[in-house]
Amino acid sequence: MIRLTKYLANLVPAAALALVCGCGSQAPKGDQPAKPATQAGGEPQAVASDKNIADTPTATGDGTLLSWIDPDAVGVLYRSGGDNPVDTFDAAAVVTLFGLPPRAEQVLHDHEGVLNGLAMLLGVERDGLSEWLSGEAVAMLPVMSRGTYVVLRTTKPTADLAKKLAEAGMLERELEGMKVLEPTGSFVWRAVLLEEQTIAFVPATEVGSGLGPLTAARDLPPSEIETQLVQLKQQDHLMLSELFLQGPMMHIDLDDPIGIVRFTLRRWQQTGVEGIVMMQPLGDPAAAAKTLEDRDGSLETDQMKLLMDRVAFVAEGPVVQGRLQMPAEDLRHLQGHH
Repeated sequence: MIRLTKYLANLVPAAALALVCGCGSQAPKGDQPAKPATQAGGEPQAVASDKNIADTPTATGDGTLLSWIDPDAVGVLYRSGGDNPVDTFDAAAVVTLFGLPPRAEQVLHDHEGVLNGLAMLLGVERDGLSEWLSGEAVAMLPVMSRGTYVVLRTTKPTADLAKKLAEAGMLERELEGMKVLEPTGSFVWRAVLLEEQTIAFVPATEVGSGLGPLTAARDLPPSEIETQLVQLKQQDHLMLSELFLQGPMMHIDLDDPIGIVRFTLRRWQQTGVEGIVMMQPLGDPAAAAKTLEDRDGSLETDQMKLLMDRVAFVAEGPVVQGRLQMPAEDLRHLQGHH
């Protein structure tokens, strides 16, 4: 099986790989596209903090959550947690605004589905989940899976959360040395207790136990994408979320499939958010960039159309880049109803 970053290395020339998978990229200046920041010798350079942001990282911890990434995943979303404005973004709105492929919406939507389902089971509003969850999350698409696996960091011992889920009707059992809770109602994920404050949610439609991607993450060496994310988490104190996808995958706006995607959301000017998308189309990058620039937003709200018009798509080598900086007043147009 080809791991995600190795796939990217085979698919994309070195210059494009640096754009798509390079860690520690600094915030772009002015209207210039994002460039990877490196030290002599090509090693990633730590990111300078925004002048309006304290130097305290938004992501905390030692990478334990990231260690549960399936080495063969074809898609990985990481959210840093804490006071993270993207936690309330609607998946469809983000995908529409930044021209992301449907596979991105699947990962974002399924992550939202787990959180909404948990809120229902626990009898709280979405905001009430902060009593149980830190907000730090990984969502991944194992190569042979039917759906998205979601791994969450809890604020309380997972045994306490398991007790609440059992009271809500989930059935406890043990599989492959792991404690598992099976769904019995409309919640369509089984819960897997991984560590004292780490819990996974596996689609109940998976063949067999569905634990293979988690045991692979537990037993195999770290994947390159995991290593990249651990470094980025440590270096980029403004990072809110990162999404990596490998294809080929369809794109509703483009005739040619997309080979790879990286989508980043970072803090910008303290209360705003900057979004950067980098995609490698398997066709002509210049044509893809023009098509994305000329997207039809006639079915969207006036506010969304204005935001779509502000996303600047350019072709750089084999990669199409899109970027938008949004002040706080723009963020409400991406909010979901939780």
